[in-house]
Amino acid sequence: MSDAGIPESPGRDELLNEINKPKPYRVTYRSKKTGLVETQRIMAKDFQEALKLATRVGFTFLSILEDR
Repeated sequence: MSDAGIPESPGRDELLNEINKPKPYRVTYRSKKTGLVETQRIMAKDFQEALKLATRVGFTFLSILEDR
């Protein structure tokens, strides 16, 4: 829009930084070998990225929640 001579809105950069800032997620796993339940906190940009980060070999994924 700035190429067309229209000025950018004043809070656009701050809003984009807030949207792309990583958020905390709480992931719960169960070990396939011992059956113990483990909770881990991860930082991800969105829920889809959190699901990708939540994969672990030897563990069954139980739940993922956005942690505030």
